[in-house]
Amino acid sequence: MIGKFIFVSLCLTVLVQLLLASGSSPRKEQIPAVGQKLFGLGCHNEKKRIDQLVRTIDAFKQQIPAKNTLADMENALRREKAKNQELLNAISEHVTKEHELEKQKKTLKSKTFDLEKKVLEISLKEKLLEQQKKNLEDIDNNFETLLSNFTDCKENHEVLVQNLTNQLQSCEYERKMGKKIADQSFLDIEAIKRHLNNCTVEKDSLEVEKGNSLRDKTALIANLELCEEKRKMFNNYVLDSFLRNSYFYEVEKYTRYAVARLGMLPIKNAKSLIPEFGPVINDVLSFRYPINIPSCQAAEITNNTSANPSVFIAIISAAGNFKKRNDIRETWLIHLKSVLEKNLLGISTRFGFFLGQTPYDSIQKRIEEESQRHGDIVQIEMDDSYRNLTLKSIAVLNWVRQHCAKVDLVFKVDDDVYVNVHNLVNFVRSNYQSNNKLFGYPLLQTVPVRYKGKHYISIEEYPWVNYPYYVQGPAYFMHASVVIPLLAASQTIPFNPFEDVFLTGMCREKAGAKIQISAGQSSVFNEHLPTVLTPCDLRNYVGLLNNNQFVTHSAVEDFYRNKTQCVVTESDGTKKTIDFTAPVVFKFN
Repeated sequence: MIGKFIFVSLCLTVLVQLLLASGSSPRKEQIPAVGQKLFGLGCHNEKKRIDQLVRTIDAFKQQIPAKNTLADMENALRREKAKNQELLNAISEHVTKEHELEKQKKTLKSKTFDLEKKVLEISLKEKLLEQQKKNLEDIDNNFETLLSNFTDCKENHEVLVQNLTNQLQSCEYERKMGKKIADQSFLDIEAIKRHLNNCTVEKDSLEVEKGNSLRDKTALIANLELCEEKRKMFNNYVLDSFLRNSYFYEVEKYTRYAVARLGMLPIKNAKSLIPEFGPVINDVLSFRYPINIPSCQAAEITNNTSANPSVFIAIISAAGNFKKRNDIRETWLIHLKSVLEKNLLGISTRFGFFLGQTPYDSIQKRIEEESQRHGDIVQIEMDDSYRNLTLKSIAVLNWVRQHCAKVDLVFKVDDDVYVNVHNLVNFVRSNYQSNNKLFGYPLLQTVPVRYKGKHYISIEEYPWVNYPYYVQGPAYFMHASVVIPLLAASQTIPFNPFEDVFLTGMCREKAGAKIQISAGQSSVFNEHLPTVLTPCDLRNYVGLLNNNQFVTHSAVEDFYRNKTQCVVTESDGTKKTIDFTAPVVFKFN
């Protein structure tokens, strides 16, 4: 086996040398004599294999490029190698640059951290400077205060020193005068004794006069008591003989009786609004209003122009009625403001809540806060109580005289009354020129209440069996032309505790104003309505007495949105639904 391998190797070596020498494929005839001898010595069996090998070598030779091609490939390889080298250099340079950028990034990050640290330090320093500045300002303020206190103290000290100096000088002067008097006292001792004797005589005389004065005072008191007894006896005689259980028919008789009973005298130097009404016995022009609302502006007052008649709404409220006032603000006052802001009704109007004073600081503070928040409070400097309603209503008239004199109508309404704004506007448009008139629910031949209660009045206060003709107090209109006459009448008539009886009855009678009586279903007010109001009730009145403003407000809105209807029975028995958009017509006799 080894010998065969050596023989094949020799044959291959000879063939390779021949190929390299000739540069072409070997042929049999080209094999030198040595080769032939070798073949002859035993290579015949390998001839086929050698021929196959020769063919393989020829194929391999065809795949080997020529010298020029190898040179070109070598050059190409060199160029490729050069490009690869350049690429390697570029990559190396890029890597170097990346390292440098990374170093720069780290350096920038370090610098950024240092800058952030410096910014934080600067911010802390700024805060410290602000605090120091504030401390310096506080020190300056404290210094100014201390300086001011020191100045005041210095001034007080100087004043004190001056006072002490003056006192010392005065003492020194008195000491000198005392010494002088003492020196002279020895000379004037007899004169002093004579003066003391005279003083004793005068003292005895004064004691006698004092005794006489005491006797005169006792006699005077007795005479006054006797006069008071006689006055009471006379009043009782007049009361029993002429007034008790009699009918009221003249306000002047009430005035004379009450003035005599109370011993009232005319107020000196009092301004009389209408002197023909008589002497002033009530001061109704000196009311003060510690909390107030702005006066009616001239631009808001129409002064009897049909295009835009005006009304002032005076809402009477008690000091502690915060909920009632808020309920009104959230119901019909919102409706009123909304309608006026849209200028749909063409009416210029103002309103205010009128209340008296309270003895409780907590309630007063809430009233002041309420006024600041809403700007609709007028507080009168008077005690707020039911028996003072007459005084409060007079104070409202005085406020209108001072702050809203050119308004067309005044609508007085209590805080437990709901106002139908649609009817309010219709009424004002229809009656703003009704001079010298009052509009309300009239009461005729109403009798005084003699049993204890809210409306009690004694026979001594009011001996008559009936009240004068008047309108119910919760809601009524008055034309502006009667404001001053009513106020003037209240100057001359002793007060009655019930404001509607006094103002719309007694004062109206003296002022000569007229009460308008409703001639139809619609009216200003009616106290005697059912607890549950019908749609027709809601439609027919301006003022509606209620226990819940929101319930009434919702019912009124339902009617004017046609969710509920007012159905009336005609004379022939047929049912008729009233058009909710049709304005209510107010007719009066």
